Amino acid sequence: MMKNAANVAVTTAKQSYQIELDYSESSIEKIEEILNKIHEQYLISKDDKGFYGLTIMYAAYLGEVFKRSKGFGFWRKNHPTFGKISFPFYKNEKECFFRSTGVLKES
Repeated sequence: MMKNAANVAVTTAKQSYQIELDYSESSIEKIEEILNKIHEQYLISKDDKGFYGLTIMYAAYLGEVFKRSKGFGFWRKNHPTFGKISFPFYKNEKECFFRSTGVLKES
């Protein structure tokens, strides 16, 4: 699911923002550019419809960049602390990343 979301991020970036994403570490700067554009659009429209989907898409893309560049990592659904429908990216069995909380080390 998250790999598909990352692929949708690539397509959306190209179609909506004319930005090419290639899963390289340098493409992370392009994600910042896209997020800035989304923020600018929000400031004008005050419409947050679709934001949750966008956060999932671009978080998925960032996780896939990490996985491809570092050669490890995986997604796991339904984290015990963050609940059902959470999709944290795990660096290993003990460390996972969340978009709002950084790294969580589990005991």
